[in-house]
Amino acid sequence: MIIRLIQKNTNKAVYASIGAKIYMSAIGYVISILVASIFSQKLQGIYYLFASAQSFLIIAEMGMGGIITIFVSHEFGWLSSLGNDLKKRATASRRFNAIARFGICWYLYLGTIVSFFLYIIGFYILQSKDADLFEWKWPWALMCMGLCLNLYTAPYLAILEGSGRQLKVYRVRLLALIVSTTIGVIAILAGLGLWAITITTLINFMVAAGCIYAEIKNIYIDIGDYKGCNTNFSWVKEMLPMQWRISISFLSGYFAYNFAVPVAFSIHGAIEAGKLGMTMVFVNGVIGLTNSYLNPKMVKFGVYISRKKVGFLRRKAKKLSMQAAFIGLMLSICMILFIEITSKTNLNLQGRMFSTLSILFYLIGVIFIVASMPFSAFLRSRKQEPLMKISILNGSLTALYSIYFINYWSENLLGICFAVVNGLCAILILRKFNKKIEYE
Repeated sequence: MIIRLIQKNTNKAVYASIGAKIYMSAIGYVISILVASIFSQKLQGIYYLFASAQSFLIIAEMGMGGIITIFVSHEFGWLSSLGNDLKKRATASRRFNAIARFGICWYLYLGTIVSFFLYIIGFYILQSKDADLFEWKWPWALMCMGLCLNLYTAPYLAILEGSGRQLKVYRVRLLALIVSTTIGVIAILAGLGLWAITITTLINFMVAAGCIYAEIKNIYIDIGDYKGCNTNFSWVKEMLPMQWRISISFLSGYFAYNFAVPVAFSIHGAIEAGKLGMTMVFVNGVIGLTNSYLNPKMVKFGVYISRKKVGFLRRKAKKLSMQAAFIGLMLSICMILFIEITSKTNLNLQGRMFSTLSILFYLIGVIFIVASMPFSAFLRSRKQEPLMKISILNGSLTALYSIYFINYWSENLLGICFAVVNGLCAILILRKFNKKIEYE
């Protein structure tokens, strides 16, 4: 029954996810245009510093969301094969509840601590560079609080996704995204400046939290309530060996994709940080759109592994990789055309972001990233993190070249290094995938 639920909702989840990512990318471009039209160059840089700071909370995440999804997916896959064996179903149910409680507590405590440190670090950076002309202290404080509250909803969404309710998850995210960004756009047009991103963050939490409550109750009804049964779940023995590796991968990912804007702000100030921030919005939009197609399909990898469908999963990963590369290429072409068209109008985005040549180098790296995603998901679908060394290599090289070339401010070399590093990592991931399937 549970497998049928997952299969029934997955295709719909694909469309809901694609819709959310399309809207996110489109509204990101709209907001970028509004920021370029309404904000000064310095205010643009502070705005994108606010936006990039949201990814700092990856330190509190530490891969827990993905781990919860994988473990819950395995438990639901097991439940589907147990039939009427009440004793085993009771054990699986209790394990599910233990995983859920642990994940909720993780986000509650670490989310609060990391959000506090984010506030302190951001306060220090903003106080020292280009922000004295703008009202930023209260917007920054309340945005950090909003980010903390959004973290509290993350474990519930992970539980829903691993439980075969991908469609529900993507609908919640889409609704929260539409409401919050619409209000954020209105705030920008109303001249509220940095308050716009703060309001967006708080509204996103309120909408998501309001939608999650009933669905979480339904999950507990579906799996049953076996209060008298002990659980053998152990975070130290089961999750920690995988999580510390994923945590390092996540930290490396932070350095790979979000470290550059704060560095640019600290070294060169708001104007250069604003150019880099807007460039990354356009580049990440391509990754997000492609990932929206892949995620609902890759979330089933854990179920296929639990049911011994390794050969099918291997072929599926290869097919998804080719599809991702094609989608990424088409989206990259569309993005370059969009930037070139706007350069011929009164709105010249090129004056607010990197040159077209630099962006082209970034997009080559993006194609490497999206093409390797299915192989990464395949390798991680066994409750393991086999890509830690590759992630560390990616994050370390990106941090090094970001600091060096941002210091000397070479846009083209930043783009070239982004493409080369991600191309190297994609090749290493493919080699590891090929070695893995040779032994199966």
